[in-house]
Amino acid sequence: MEEELKENPQVEEEKEQQLPNEADNVSSEEVKEVVDSLDKAHTVKREAELSNTYDAVIEEARINMKKTYSKQRKTSNIVMLVVVALLVGCFVLVLQKNFALTIIGYSCMGALVVFMIVFYFINRNRLPNKIRDYIILVTEALNAHVFNDGNYQEVTSDVDDRLELGELLADGVYEGATNITSRNVVEGMFANRHFKVGDVALRKGAGRQMSNIFIGKYLSFPNNLHFEGRYVILSKRVGAETDIPNAINDLKILNDEDNFVIYGPKEDSKIAKDTNSKLVSLIKDIEVNDTLLNFVLVIWAGHSAAYLSYSDEIIALPFEREFKKEPFEQYTSQQLQLLNALKTLL
Repeated sequence: MEEELKENPQVEEEKEQQLPNEADNVSSEEVKEVVDSLDKAHTVKREAELSNTYDAVIEEARINMKKTYSKQRKTSNIVMLVVVALLVGCFVLVLQKNFALTIIGYSCMGALVVFMIVFYFINRNRLPNKIRDYIILVTEALNAHVFNDGNYQEVTSDVDDRLELGELLADGVYEGATNITSRNVVEGMFANRHFKVGDVALRKGAGRQMSNIFIGKYLSFPNNLHFEGRYVILSKRVGAETDIPNAINDLKILNDEDNFVIYGPKEDSKIAKDTNSKLVSLIKDIEVNDTLLNFVLVIWAGHSAAYLSYSDEIIALPFEREFKKEPFEQYTSQQLQLLNALKTLL
Protein backbone atom coordinates (compact mmCIF):
# COMPACT_ATOMS: atom_id res chain seq x y z
CA MET A 1 0.00 0.00 0.00
CA GLU A 2 6.00 6.90 -2.95
CA GLU A 3 8.62 8.35 -5.68
CA GLU A 4 11.43 7.78 -10.83
CA LEU A 5 11.30 5.83 -13.72
CA LYS A 6 8.15 7.68 -14.61
CA GLU A 7 7.55 9.40 -17.91
CA ASN A 8 4.29 11.03 -16.87
CA PRO A 9 4.55 13.48 -13.93
CA GLN A 10 0.79 13.60 -13.54
CA VAL A 11 0.66 9.86 -13.01
CA GLU A 12 3.57 10.20 -10.60
CA GLU A 13 1.55 12.51 -8.39
CA GLU A 14 -1.45 10.25 -8.71
CA LYS A 15 0.50 7.27 -7.45
CA GLU A 16 2.28 8.91 -4.55
CA GLN A 17 1.80 6.53 -1.69
CA GLN A 18 0.10 8.18 1.25
CA LEU A 19 -0.21 6.32 4.49
CA PRO A 20 -1.47 8.36 7.42
CA ASN A 21 1.54 9.41 9.49
CA GLU A 22 -0.48 9.86 12.64
CA ALA A 23 -3.77 8.40 13.71
CA ASP A 24 -5.66 7.75 16.85
CA ASN A 25 -7.25 4.57 18.03
CA VAL A 26 -10.42 3.31 16.47
CA SER A 27 -13.15 3.19 19.07
CA SER A 28 -14.45 -0.17 17.93
CA GLU A 29 -14.43 -3.54 19.62
CA GLU A 30 -13.37 -5.04 16.30
CA VAL A 31 -9.90 -3.47 16.58
CA LYS A 32 -9.20 -5.32 19.80
CA GLU A 33 -10.69 -8.50 18.36
CA VAL A 34 -8.43 -8.33 15.30
CA VAL A 35 -5.27 -7.50 17.26
CA ASP A 36 -5.87 -10.11 19.95
CA SER A 37 -6.52 -12.82 17.33
CA LEU A 38 -3.19 -12.27 15.56
CA ASP A 39 -0.68 -15.04 16.05
CA LYS A 40 2.38 -15.04 13.83
CA ALA A 41 0.18 -15.83 10.83
CA HIS A 42 -3.60 -15.91 10.98
CA THR A 43 -6.33 -17.15 8.70
CA VAL A 44 -7.90 -14.43 6.60
CA LYS A 45 -11.59 -14.03 7.43
CA ARG A 46 -14.44 -14.43 4.99
CA GLU A 47 -16.58 -11.35 4.58
CA ALA A 48 -19.50 -13.02 6.38
CA GLU A 49 -17.35 -13.16 9.53
CA LEU A 50 -17.11 -9.37 9.74
CA SER A 51 -19.49 -7.40 11.93
CA ASN A 52 -20.82 -5.60 8.85
CA THR A 53 -20.07 -5.35 5.13
CA TYR A 54 -16.39 -4.70 4.50
CA ASP A 55 -16.93 -1.15 3.23
CA ALA A 56 -19.12 -0.28 6.22
CA VAL A 57 -16.48 -1.63 8.63
CA ILE A 58 -13.77 0.43 6.93
CA GLU A 59 -15.80 3.63 6.76
CA GLU A 60 -16.81 3.35 10.42
CA ALA A 61 -13.17 2.81 11.39
CA ARG A 62 -12.05 5.76 9.26
CA ILE A 63 -14.62 8.14 10.77
CA ASN A 64 -13.82 7.03 14.32
CA MET A 65 -10.12 7.39 13.70
CA LYS A 66 -10.49 10.93 12.37
CA LYS A 67 -12.57 11.91 15.38
CA THR A 68 -10.18 10.50 17.95
CA TYR A 69 -7.16 11.74 16.03
CA SER A 70 -8.59 15.25 16.00
CA LYS A 71 -9.39 14.98 19.71
CA GLN A 72 -5.84 13.92 20.56
CA ARG A 73 -4.32 16.69 18.45
CA LYS A 74 -6.48 19.25 20.25
CA THR A 75 -5.48 17.81 23.62
CA SER A 76 -1.79 17.91 22.70
CA ASN A 77 -2.08 21.50 21.48
CA ILE A 78 -3.85 22.59 24.67
CA VAL A 79 -1.20 20.91 26.85
CA MET A 80 1.55 22.62 24.85
CA LEU A 81 -0.08 26.04 25.15
CA VAL A 82 -0.56 25.61 28.91
CA VAL A 83 3.07 24.52 29.34
CA VAL A 84 4.36 27.47 27.30
CA ALA A 85 2.18 29.90 29.29
CA LEU A 86 3.41 28.46 32.58
CA LEU A 87 7.03 28.65 31.42
CA VAL A 88 6.57 32.33 30.55
CA GLY A 89 5.10 32.87 34.01
CA CYS A 90 8.08 31.09 35.58
CA PHE A 91 10.52 33.32 33.72
CA VAL A 92 8.64 36.38 34.91
CA LEU A 93 8.95 35.16 38.50
CA VAL A 94 12.66 34.40 38.08
CA LEU A 95 13.32 37.89 36.74
CA GLN A 96 11.75 39.51 39.79
CA LYS A 97 14.20 40.88 42.37
CA ASN A 98 12.64 38.75 45.04
CA PHE A 99 14.36 35.66 46.43
CA ALA A 100 11.12 33.82 47.25
CA LEU A 101 9.61 34.46 43.81
CA THR A 102 12.83 33.36 42.14
CA ILE A 103 12.79 30.07 44.07
CA ILE A 104 9.13 29.53 43.13
CA GLY A 105 9.91 30.27 39.46
CA TYR A 106 12.79 27.78 39.28
CA SER A 107 10.76 25.16 41.14
CA CYS A 108 7.87 25.52 38.72
CA MET A 109 10.23 25.25 35.73
CA GLY A 110 11.71 22.07 37.16
CA ALA A 111 8.24 20.61 37.70
CA LEU A 112 7.27 21.48 34.12
CA VAL A 113 10.40 19.81 32.75
CA VAL A 114 9.60 16.64 34.72
CA PHE A 115 5.98 16.79 33.51
CA MET A 116 7.06 17.10 29.86
CA ILE A 117 9.47 14.15 30.19
CA VAL A 118 6.78 11.97 31.76
CA PHE A 119 4.23 13.11 29.17
CA TYR A 120 6.64 12.22 26.37
CA PHE A 121 7.39 8.72 27.64
CA ILE A 122 3.71 7.98 28.26
CA ASN A 123 2.66 9.08 24.77
CA ARG A 124 5.65 8.28 22.54
CA ASN A 125 4.37 4.84 21.45
CA ARG A 126 0.67 5.63 21.58
CA LEU A 127 0.29 6.95 18.03
CA PRO A 128 2.42 4.25 16.33
CA ASN A 129 0.45 1.55 18.14
CA LYS A 130 -2.85 3.11 17.19
CA ILE A 131 -1.79 3.48 13.56
CA ARG A 132 -0.91 -0.21 13.57
CA ASP A 133 -4.31 -1.09 15.03
CA TYR A 134 -6.06 0.91 12.32
CA ILE A 135 -3.98 -0.62 9.52
CA ILE A 136 -4.69 -4.11 10.83
CA LEU A 137 -8.43 -3.46 11.04
CA VAL A 138 -8.74 -1.94 7.56
CA THR A 139 -6.47 -4.56 5.97
CA GLU A 140 -8.43 -7.35 7.62
CA ALA A 141 -11.70 -6.01 6.22
CA LEU A 142 -10.26 -5.52 2.72
CA ASN A 143 -8.77 -9.01 2.65
CA ALA A 144 -12.05 -10.50 3.85
CA HIS A 145 -13.66 -9.11 0.70
CA VAL A 146 -10.85 -9.67 -1.81
CA PHE A 147 -10.35 -13.32 -0.81
CA ASN A 148 -14.00 -14.11 -0.18
CA ASP A 149 -14.38 -16.21 -3.34
CA GLY A 150 -14.61 -19.94 -2.72
CA ASN A 151 -11.70 -20.64 -5.08
CA TYR A 152 -9.34 -19.24 -2.43
CA GLN A 153 -8.37 -21.83 0.15
CA GLU A 154 -6.15 -21.80 3.25
CA VAL A 155 -5.59 -18.06 2.96
CA THR A 156 -3.36 -16.63 5.68
CA SER A 157 -1.75 -13.28 6.43
CA ASP A 158 1.02 -12.14 8.74
CA VAL A 159 1.00 -8.47 9.67
CA ASP A 160 4.81 -8.50 10.00
CA ASP A 161 5.57 -10.45 6.81
CA ARG A 162 7.46 -8.64 4.05
CA LEU A 163 8.46 -9.35 0.46
CA GLU A 164 12.19 -9.63 -0.23
CA LEU A 165 13.94 -7.29 -2.67
CA GLY A 166 15.98 -10.13 -4.17
CA GLU A 167 12.84 -12.14 -4.81
CA LEU A 168 11.40 -9.43 -7.04
CA LEU A 169 14.66 -8.49 -8.75
CA ALA A 170 15.07 -12.13 -9.76
CA ASP A 171 11.92 -11.88 -11.88
CA GLY A 172 13.83 -9.84 -14.47
CA VAL A 173 11.20 -7.10 -14.83
CA TYR A 174 12.64 -4.17 -12.88
CA GLU A 175 16.28 -3.49 -12.13
CA GLY A 176 18.19 -0.90 -10.14
CA ALA A 177 15.95 -1.05 -7.08
CA THR A 178 17.84 -0.48 -3.84
CA ASN A 179 14.88 -0.33 -1.49
CA ILE A 180 11.62 -2.22 -1.06
CA THR A 181 8.60 -1.43 1.10
CA SER A 182 5.84 -4.00 1.39
CA ARG A 183 2.82 -4.82 3.52
CA ASN A 184 -0.31 -6.95 3.56
CA VAL A 185 1.43 -10.10 2.30
CA VAL A 186 -1.20 -12.81 1.84
CA GLU A 187 -0.59 -16.45 0.94
CA GLY A 188 -2.92 -19.29 0.16
CA MET A 189 -4.03 -21.91 -2.34
CA PHE A 190 -5.79 -21.38 -5.66
CA ALA A 191 -6.46 -24.32 -7.97
CA ASN A 192 -4.41 -26.43 -5.53
CA ARG A 193 -1.37 -24.24 -6.12
CA HIS A 194 0.32 -21.80 -3.78
CA PHE A 195 -0.05 -18.08 -4.47
CA LYS A 196 1.39 -15.01 -2.77
CA VAL A 197 0.20 -11.41 -3.11
CA GLY A 198 1.20 -8.19 -1.41
CA ASP A 199 1.41 -4.40 -1.65
CA VAL A 200 4.89 -3.33 -2.69
CA ALA A 201 6.94 -0.28 -3.64
CA LEU A 202 10.31 -0.63 -5.37
CA ARG A 203 12.61 2.39 -5.22
CA LYS A 204 16.10 3.43 -6.24
CA GLY A 205 18.46 5.99 -4.74
CA ALA A 206 18.47 7.28 -1.18
CA GLY A 207 17.16 10.19 0.82
CA ARG A 208 15.71 13.00 -1.24
CA GLN A 209 17.12 11.38 -4.36
CA MET A 210 14.98 8.27 -3.85
CA SER A 211 12.53 7.67 -6.71
CA ASN A 212 9.87 5.08 -7.51
CA ILE A 213 10.37 2.23 -9.92
CA PHE A 214 7.14 0.37 -9.19
CA ILE A 215 4.20 0.81 -6.79
CA GLY A 216 1.30 -1.60 -6.71
CA LYS A 217 0.31 -5.21 -6.16
CA TYR A 218 2.66 -8.15 -6.64
CA LEU A 219 1.34 -11.67 -7.22
CA SER A 220 3.25 -14.91 -7.76
CA PHE A 221 1.86 -18.24 -8.94
CA PRO A 222 3.51 -21.44 -10.24
CA ASN A 223 3.18 -22.96 -13.71
CA ASN A 224 4.04 -26.28 -15.35
CA LEU A 225 5.99 -24.88 -18.31
CA HIS A 226 9.43 -25.96 -19.51
CA PHE A 227 11.48 -23.58 -21.66
CA GLU A 228 14.57 -21.40 -21.60
CA GLY A 229 14.47 -17.73 -20.66
CA ARG A 230 11.34 -15.74 -19.83
CA TYR A 231 8.42 -13.92 -21.38
CA VAL A 232 7.19 -10.49 -20.30
CA ILE A 233 3.67 -9.35 -21.18
CA LEU A 234 2.95 -5.63 -20.83
CA SER A 235 -0.50 -4.03 -20.90
CA LYS A 236 -0.43 -0.25 -20.40
CA ARG A 237 -2.88 2.63 -20.29
CA VAL A 238 -3.67 4.46 -23.49
CA GLY A 239 -1.78 7.74 -23.52
CA ALA A 240 0.20 7.09 -20.34
CA GLU A 241 3.14 4.96 -19.35
CA THR A 242 3.52 3.99 -15.70
CA ASP A 243 6.06 1.64 -14.12
CA ILE A 244 7.34 0.42 -17.49
CA PRO A 245 9.72 -2.59 -17.15
CA ASN A 246 13.38 -1.57 -17.35
CA ALA A 247 15.11 -4.97 -17.25
CA ILE A 248 14.05 -6.41 -20.61
CA ASN A 249 16.90 -5.34 -22.91
CA ASP A 250 17.84 -8.99 -23.34
CA LEU A 251 14.40 -9.73 -24.82
CA LYS A 252 12.87 -8.95 -28.20
CA ILE A 253 9.36 -7.86 -29.09
CA LEU A 254 7.36 -10.86 -30.22
CA ASN A 255 4.04 -9.07 -30.50
CA ASP A 256 3.12 -5.37 -30.38
CA GLU A 257 -0.52 -4.38 -30.51
CA ASP A 258 -0.89 -0.74 -29.51
CA ASN A 259 -0.71 -0.88 -25.70
CA PHE A 260 -0.28 -4.66 -25.42
CA VAL A 261 3.28 -5.92 -25.93
CA ILE A 262 4.84 -9.37 -25.56
CA TYR A 263 8.60 -9.72 -25.05
CA GLY A 264 10.45 -13.01 -25.30
CA PRO A 265 13.85 -14.65 -25.83
CA LYS A 266 15.89 -13.38 -28.77
CA GLU A 267 16.09 -16.87 -30.18
CA ASP A 268 13.47 -17.76 -32.79
CA SER A 269 10.75 -18.77 -30.38
CA LYS A 270 7.12 -17.81 -30.30
CA ILE A 271 4.95 -17.40 -27.26
CA ALA A 272 2.46 -19.96 -28.55
CA LYS A 273 5.11 -22.67 -28.16
CA ASP A 274 5.57 -22.22 -24.46
CA THR A 275 2.37 -20.58 -23.24
CA ASN A 276 -0.96 -20.65 -25.02
CA SER A 277 -3.32 -18.35 -26.88
CA LYS A 278 -5.97 -18.76 -24.16
CA LEU A 279 -3.66 -17.12 -21.62
CA VAL A 280 -3.12 -14.10 -23.86
CA SER A 281 -6.84 -13.78 -24.48
CA LEU A 282 -7.63 -13.88 -20.76
CA ILE A 283 -4.87 -11.39 -19.93
CA LYS A 284 -6.25 -8.95 -22.52
CA ASP A 285 -9.58 -9.08 -20.71
CA ILE A 286 -7.98 -7.46 -17.64
CA GLU A 287 -8.83 -3.81 -18.22
CA VAL A 288 -6.13 -1.20 -17.70
CA ASN A 289 -7.78 2.06 -16.66
CA ASP A 290 -7.59 4.90 -14.13
CA THR A 291 -7.46 2.39 -11.26
CA LEU A 292 -5.19 -0.29 -12.77
CA LEU A 293 -2.61 1.98 -14.37
CA ASN A 294 -0.34 -0.69 -15.78
CA PHE A 295 0.00 -4.47 -15.82
CA VAL A 296 3.11 -6.61 -16.30
CA LEU A 297 3.26 -10.40 -16.30
CA VAL A 298 6.55 -12.30 -16.35
CA ILE A 299 6.60 -16.02 -17.10
CA TRP A 300 9.52 -18.29 -16.30
CA ALA A 301 9.57 -22.07 -16.41
CA GLY A 302 7.76 -23.04 -13.21
CA HIS A 303 7.08 -19.50 -12.01
CA SER A 304 4.82 -16.61 -13.00
CA ALA A 305 4.67 -13.18 -11.37
CA ALA A 306 2.42 -10.20 -11.99
CA TYR A 307 3.13 -6.53 -11.24
CA LEU A 308 -0.06 -4.49 -11.15
CA SER A 309 0.38 -0.73 -10.83
CA TYR A 310 -2.63 0.62 -8.97
CA SER A 311 -3.72 4.15 -8.10
CA ASP A 312 -3.81 5.47 -4.54
CA GLU A 313 -7.41 4.32 -4.19
CA ILE A 314 -6.05 0.79 -3.91
CA ILE A 315 -2.57 1.31 -2.47
CA ALA A 316 -3.17 4.08 0.09
CA LEU A 317 -5.28 3.43 3.17
CA PRO A 318 -8.41 5.60 3.45
CA PHE A 319 -8.06 8.46 5.88
CA GLU A 320 -9.03 11.96 4.77
CA ARG A 321 -11.46 10.94 2.05
CA GLU A 322 -14.49 8.67 2.22
CA PHE A 323 -13.74 5.07 1.39
CA LYS A 324 -14.81 4.12 -2.14
CA LYS A 325 -15.55 0.47 -2.68
CA GLU A 326 -15.81 0.58 -6.50
CA PRO A 327 -12.01 0.47 -7.07
CA PHE A 328 -11.73 -2.51 -4.73
CA GLU A 329 -14.54 -4.27 -6.57
CA GLN A 330 -12.42 -3.83 -9.71
CA TYR A 331 -9.28 -5.08 -8.00
CA THR A 332 -11.08 -8.11 -6.54
CA SER A 333 -12.40 -9.03 -9.98
CA GLN A 334 -9.05 -8.43 -11.69
CA GLN A 335 -7.16 -10.63 -9.25
CA LEU A 336 -9.58 -13.49 -9.93
CA GLN A 337 -9.22 -12.90 -13.68
CA LEU A 338 -5.46 -13.02 -13.35
CA LEU A 339 -5.36 -16.22 -11.31
CA ASN A 340 -7.84 -17.93 -13.63
CA ALA A 341 -5.62 -16.92 -16.56
CA LEU A 342 -2.48 -18.26 -14.86
CA LYS A 343 -4.35 -21.46 -14.05
CA THR A 344 -4.30 -22.27 -17.78
CA LEU A 345 -0.52 -22.73 -17.49
CA LEU A 346 -0.89 -25.66 -15.09
